[in-house]
Amino acid sequence: MNAYALLAAAIPAGYQLTAIAACWKRLGFEQKLSGFAPAVSILKPIRGADSSFYEAIRTQAQIDYPGPFESSSESATKPIPPSPSSTASKPNSPTARSAS
Repeated sequence: MNAYALLAAAIPAGYQLTAIAACWKRLGFEQKLSGFAPAVSILKPIRGADSSFYEAIRTQAQIDYPGPFESSSESATKPIPPSPSSTASKPNSPTARSAS
């Protein structure tokens, strides 16, 4: 067998064995919680109500997070105006108007 072919097969095999060993080690690892939970924001864009809409909102309201969190939902019924940087490079692009 060619030495290059053997080396080409040994490198991926070594990687796979290392990954498997790391997984086995991780399975026996018990994570210790430090008590610190960073503040998080949950942003949920809403566009239309499909059959799973209620379940999605309900599960978001029932979050059991140990740290501070805020939850926000935004309806996408109004057009979102482009940022000034996105229209600066396009001199002939129309300007978006927001509905007031």
